[in-house]
Amino acid sequence: MRSLTAKCLFVILTLGCYGPRSARSKGESGDQYLIVASELQSTQQANVYDAVRQLRPQWLTRVVSGRSGDNTIVAYLDEQPIGSASALTRIPLHVALRVRYLSPTEAQVTYGSRNGLRAAILVESAKP
Repeated sequence: MRSLTAKCLFVILTLGCYGPRSARSKGESGDQYLIVASELQSTQQANVYDAVRQLRPQWLTRVVSGRSGDNTIVAYLDEQPIGSASALTRIPLHVALRVRYLSPTEAQVTYGSRNGLRAAILVESAKP
């Protein structure tokens, strides 16, 4: 009986160790394609670009159609295009309520041909 109890306890503790790790890799929102304000603020970075680079660096390093780099991403602030990913350096962290990544396909569906089959990073500002 003790052996069975010990084995059950071991399984429970082992499984408990794996849950939080996967949740942390996705951030506080639980979504690997979304960063919420509290998570942004926890980085103590000055701007949205640096926070994204710290929290989800893969968003900035995606390869699209054999190309990589800054010109493969379009940045949007409140649904308005503001340039490439480097434009996110001009957005102070306190302005952002949430930041979302869209794949090239999702961005094309959402923004049409003006997006040019590039990935997108959307910043929704905290409106007063």
